[in-house]
Amino acid sequence: MNLANAFAVLLLTHMAVAEDGQGQGRIRGGEERKTYIVTFNGGKPEETANGLAKLFGGDVKHVYTYVLNGAALNLPARAAAALAKNPAVERIEEDQEATAFASTSVPAESWGQSRIDQCLGGTNLPENFNRMDASSVRVYILDTGIYGGHDDFTTPTNRISPQDCHRSYYNTASTPPWLDGNGHGTHVASTVCGHKYGVVTCKELCAVKVLDNTGRGYWSDVIAGIDFVAANCAAAKATDPSLKCVANMSLGGGRSTSVDTAVNNAVQSGVTFTVAAGNSNADACNSSPAAAVSAITVGATTSSDTPASFTNWGSCVDVYGPGVSIKAAWIGSTTATNTISGTSMASPHVCGLAAAARETNQDPETYLKAGATKKTIDCRSPGTGISVIPDDTLNCSSTVSPACPTPAPTAKPTTKRPTPPPTRKPKNK
Repeated sequence: MNLANAFAVLLLTHMAVAEDGQGQGRIRGGEERKTYIVTFNGGKPEETANGLAKLFGGDVKHVYTYVLNGAALNLPARAAAALAKNPAVERIEEDQEATAFASTSVPAESWGQSRIDQCLGGTNLPENFNRMDASSVRVYILDTGIYGGHDDFTTPTNRISPQDCHRSYYNTASTPPWLDGNGHGTHVASTVCGHKYGVVTCKELCAVKVLDNTGRGYWSDVIAGIDFVAANCAAAKATDPSLKCVANMSLGGGRSTSVDTAVNNAVQSGVTFTVAAGNSNADACNSSPAAAVSAITVGATTSSDTPASFTNWGSCVDVYGPGVSIKAAWIGSTTATNTISGTSMASPHVCGLAAAARETNQDPETYLKAGATKKTIDCRSPGTGISVIPDDTLNCSSTVSPACPTPAPTAKPTTKRPTPPPTRKPKNK
């Protein structure tokens, strides 16, 4: 922090206390404390964070250096207003809860691989699924962790990266600390590139544990995970220029400018992000990270190729993927599986496709949209099995109509905006 900013912080602190009149602005040890996500107006984030925390009677939870110039600060609640006025601060947000987007288990077999494989000219049988190649792609799973001992990751080869690309933001007694104690993250990772249940054959999986074992967490930790992924990928590519990086976040919460900005900046740094649209049958633009412009936001379809009853929708949804009754690896044993539903399950299907696009140096969104289908002419997709705006269903069949034109790729809007609720069923406007 430079001298001018330090003086401004000190001055504003004095002003905040003096304006209270009765000394009630004085920060006391027993006062309520909250976590705030703070974006700085330039400077070195670690110095600024430490200086602000000290002057406002708080402490530093995280410092963000790659996707945000900022930090998460634990502060007395009454200090927030004064902090927001400081010239070193661009934006301040109170921390919010983030949760995994999955529903309860359902008794059914997975069909997501089959649906994608139909569009690729394969069979309906998962055991004969023709996985796409993504052998130079590192996949980061920001979730509840990964159970790396599962057969879907270890047999016949180990898909869990031996590199330093794992991270946990929760103090647990687990070894390794990023071990999944919930199952959600393991299921997601298995769907992306598990040996049996995965969409692609990836180079390696990296677990970034940003949610606890109940499937809950906070934006401050999620942003720390995004920051880690962007920095870790950049460092890895410095030694291996052929490496590509994709990341999946099957989680969400209330709208956060800081979260959306972090995702957008991570994508700009070279990491493709797929994110779940949410399970509230509501406008995805009202939640993060679904509203992040640069993310590929994924809604869920059923095995009947129609939108799932729970899926979020709207202009912020870029694609739909299989999200109902999806079978994949689970925790508990090396062969455990679970069949669950949610946009959490749809997003990793698309993450796998994005990884396949990156493998061949294609833009993932262009790849997805070029291979998708316009429902208005009942065209069947030979490309990906994923429908895109303005479609409302996944129209995929092993029989490809010769009358199907290839839709031209469309540019992603520069902003994602809320849309009004549908009158009949969830669909993009």
